[in-house]
Amino acid sequence: MFPKDLNLERASLGFAVLIFIGAQIQVLLGQGADYMGLRITLSDLFLPLAGLFVLYTLIKKQSVFPKWHAPYFTLALILASASIILGLLTVYLNYGEISNWALLNRGLGWFILVSYCYLGGWFAQNISSEGRDRAIKIFALFFLLSVIFFLGKYFLFELNKSFIDVGKEDYDALSGFMGNRNAYAFLFVSMLALCTVFKSYKSAFLSDGVFAFFWLCIPFIAIFNGSRAGWILLILTILVGVFYLKGKSLKLIILPLMLSAILLTGFYQTNKNIVLRENQIRRTQHVFEGAGSDQLRLRVVDDALALWRENKIAGTGLGGFLIEQEEKYSGKPQRYGKAFDQIDNSALWILTEMGALGALAFGGLFISIAVGLRRYRSALTDSLLIVLVFFALYSQVHHILYARYLWLLLGLALGGAAQLKKGSNLPRASA
Repeated sequence: MFPKDLNLERASLGFAVLIFIGAQIQVLLGQGADYMGLRITLSDLFLPLAGLFVLYTLIKKQSVFPKWHAPYFTLALILASASIILGLLTVYLNYGEISNWALLNRGLGWFILVSYCYLGGWFAQNISSEGRDRAIKIFALFFLLSVIFFLGKYFLFELNKSFIDVGKEDYDALSGFMGNRNAYAFLFVSMLALCTVFKSYKSAFLSDGVFAFFWLCIPFIAIFNGSRAGWILLILTILVGVFYLKGKSLKLIILPLMLSAILLTGFYQTNKNIVLRENQIRRTQHVFEGAGSDQLRLRVVDDALALWRENKIAGTGLGGFLIEQEEKYSGKPQRYGKAFDQIDNSALWILTEMGALGALAFGGLFISIAVGLRRYRSALTDSLLIVLVFFALYSQVHHILYARYLWLLLGLALGGAAQLKKGSNLPRASA
């Protein structure tokens, strides 16, 4: 399948670039009346071929299997995976069925994440450090180019309508290639933290002009995206940037943000609804008025906790919450276009559908990851530790556990730390 004279470094870097870029392109498939659809990324299509390539190099002894610089990481992954399998078994025993959402989105989806993690670890220990940095740089530059493309599209085809119709505020949220504004919000703050930390460690990672332009675009992304959780994380990202870049943050972060603020003020004077997309402040007030999507989220939390109290140890099983919701609210008046919803809090979802056993397994996994990231300081481990904190905060209101690039980067960071612990550069395997 693969040529005998294959250069492992170049081929591995090629796969890394395809996976990193493809992880930013997401589509929804198979959505219907009885199925919410399956979100896949373009990188999912490359993953099987990358897996065959890795297997080929391992059999030929041209590469090494990844090792981890995190305590009991392999065991933690096994326990978390066992919780997923137990969740599928539990829902079948409780309800006599396993939904497509549970089997594909949550069951198969989890093992795809594990594959990304191992692939990241393999990249870390079989590509040179220069190659890894190059792949991460391409990852960042593709995101920046997509930002330029989508912001240009907004100015040309969306916002000009709003300037003409001063009362207009109904334009689609900026979601890039992710197809979902909340997933995109987490991607852009994660990318910003990653680039900022790398810039502080390696000033040539991105030129000053490119980096400053990146920050110049950020307020526009935040406003046109409209994710309130993303706004909070953006404030934290600014603080991270000032901490890491110190004196250079004035030129590279503060001044670009000030220029963006001036431009956005001009937009506000023309049509305030452009800046206050969907009147997010009013939407927040709806929480206390018993209306809107936020009130639905609160009701979902109450229902999830009530269901967990009935199944504290093993939970209700994967997909069990949606089965209960459909039975409870079928035919009831809808709020915000729906009568019920899935659990948007990742920790609460694990607790409700996998019980205390699942919570312990996944809790142990993330503790292992956090400890591993702190054991060796590098641009990648520092940035991923920050992203992990962002994940912990963002996942309280949005379910982003299944973000492919997150697990790919975690594998890259933990695998890279294990290699650097040996005190040698990554091996450059030949043919």
